[in-house]
Amino acid sequence: MKCRRKHLWPFLNLMSNGIYVHIPFCLAKCGYCDFNSYAGKNDLIESYVERLLKEIKTKAGAKVDTVYIGGGTPTILKANLLCEILNCIFDCYEVESGAEVTVESNPATADLTKLKELIKAGANRLSIGVQSFHDNELKALSRIHNASDAQKAVLTAKEAGFENINIDLMYGIPLQTLFSFEETLERAIALDIEHISAYSLIIEENTPFWYQNITVPDEDEERDMHSLAIEKLKENGFMHYEISNFAKRGKKSRHNMRYWIREPYFGFGAGAHSFFGEHRYENVKSIEKYIWAENPVCSDLEISQSEAENERFMLGFRLIDGFETRGHFADRLEALKEKGLIFYENGNAKLTKRGLDLANQVFMEFVGED
Repeated sequence: MKCRRKHLWPFLNLMSNGIYVHIPFCLAKCGYCDFNSYAGKNDLIESYVERLLKEIKTKAGAKVDTVYIGGGTPTILKANLLCEILNCIFDCYEVESGAEVTVESNPATADLTKLKELIKAGANRLSIGVQSFHDNELKALSRIHNASDAQKAVLTAKEAGFENINIDLMYGIPLQTLFSFEETLERAIALDIEHISAYSLIIEENTPFWYQNITVPDEDEERDMHSLAIEKLKENGFMHYEISNFAKRGKKSRHNMRYWIREPYFGFGAGAHSFFGEHRYENVKSIEKYIWAENPVCSDLEISQSEAENERFMLGFRLIDGFETRGHFADRLEALKEKGLIFYENGNAKLTKRGLDLANQVFMEFVGED
């Protein structure tokens, strides 16, 4: 694919950027999902990809060191379309040698041929939405795969040649116990993968779960599950580097790290966000409106210096290694320290064990503009 590299944003060529590509199609919508994704619209895929390629070309020429294709379920697309997206990025951007290129996958859509094609096109990291290794829990989440599918997907990814694999797990889900979550962790560890993300289930407004009488583990059980994940994964060679993320040495998610340390990224696709030059941009969410939009950006928010500092603190406290406070918010930090929620080490402010359990209390201290 030919692409003439434009240099419309010269300052963006002085730094490395990230690219996020959103694929909003799914085979089925999960009961808890509030992402911008849709089932039953596969007839729009080809038109969507055609429009997506046009948008990707608009920032051509910028330097890039991380690419993340997420959704939705990117691997619902045929291999040729996914590869066309990757080819467009590599043709249009200065993609650095050794760049991290991630594609998300559902276990039900991860076939060997498609994964091999993705590697040929430049993908080198696969993120698989497993959530649980218990069939009853997966059914309760309305997932379309079972535990056997999940295990097979990881083995297939390895056979295809992926040497950097993440799986997403959930805790605090219907029917789950501390014992069943421990079994899920053990099955994940046994797969000898490089990265595990473990998130608590949050029932978001206007999702199907919001309107149902869903029974989930209580807050104390959730905290026990999170503590168990930290303990068990550390024992098995994973470094806990962000509240919900664990990696083998050298395998942190470089793309997600850029979100947490506020590095620039371009977002392409329906509902995608971009962040650069202290502006946050949002694309229109509707697939149909995105396809026909002359300019898909529907929101341009300029971030003030005060808002930027609040963001830096909220995101910085997600990192287990913490961050430099630079003397800001001294009174708030002292109050958090007195409550036993944060401490200082090597010049960085960090969450304590209690702070990890009550992280939202810390984050709320830095919501909004002063």
